[in-house]
Amino acid sequence: MSFTLHNISKELNQRMKPALHAAGLHLTISIGIALSIGFLISQYWFKPPWLEIMSGVELFTIIVGVDVVCGPLLTLLIFNPKKSTTEKYTDFLLIGLIQLAALAYGLHTLSYARPIAIVHETDRLRVLSYAELEQSEADDAPSWAKPWGSINPRFIGIRPATSIEEKLKRIDDALQGIEPSQRPSLWQDYSLSTSAIISRSLPLELLYKIHPSASKEITSAVQKITSQARSEEVDQQSLSAQSIRWLPVVSQRQNNWVALINPKSGKPMQYLHLDGFQNP
Repeated sequence: MSFTLHNISKELNQRMKPALHAAGLHLTISIGIALSIGFLISQYWFKPPWLEIMSGVELFTIIVGVDVVCGPLLTLLIFNPKKSTTEKYTDFLLIGLIQLAALAYGLHTLSYARPIAIVHETDRLRVLSYAELEQSEADDAPSWAKPWGSINPRFIGIRPATSIEEKLKRIDDALQGIEPSQRPSLWQDYSLSTSAIISRSLPLELLYKIHPSASKEITSAVQKITSQARSEEVDQQSLSAQSIRWLPVVSQRQNNWVALINPKSGKPMQYLHLDGFQNP
């Protein structure tokens, strides 16, 4: 019995050392691929600040983390130096295909979670992903709003209700958790909502009052805006610190961001990680 256990232990030791080496090499390659993909995603699908607003870091870590672990783990479990070269290559091919399939599924999932639109919704801006669109209207969404569509999210407004029935339908949808911003049939060009956006936006003084401890951060963001305006020769009067407005920014996972708003176009110019719904 002891002889048998000794042989098993010896055989395991002989297999584990090269298996650990192969798994370590596989892990290094997997991490390199994951970091490369992560860099591309952060530069295209989840540019700042969307990576934080949409909780892209958590999603990417879960999806890619599983993929990075599963490949090297499978290599560790099935690698055997006694196998023929053909058998080893077959194993590596099968593991690679499994890993690629997992990675493809992960990227597909991320494509549904990436931001596609920043929609003005009464007193806030909502950042939407394709997965959040009302299911009955998702297929009819513009091509740029599809999971693998345009890279940058677009600014969108919501058209006014055209009848009492439509108003009641919106109220009923809201009670069921479906906001107007989630229905592409209600979208309109952002410029058509400019007056409503500016009228519902808030003065910068209020943001300072709500977040006195973040005054340096707010001032720094305002200075970036005015400096950029000077470099682009934009009308300074329209972009003075006193005229800049703001609105809360929400997403499915975050509700503690604000956007500094251009007082003429109504478009966000800077985003700050501050709670816009907090009372002064």
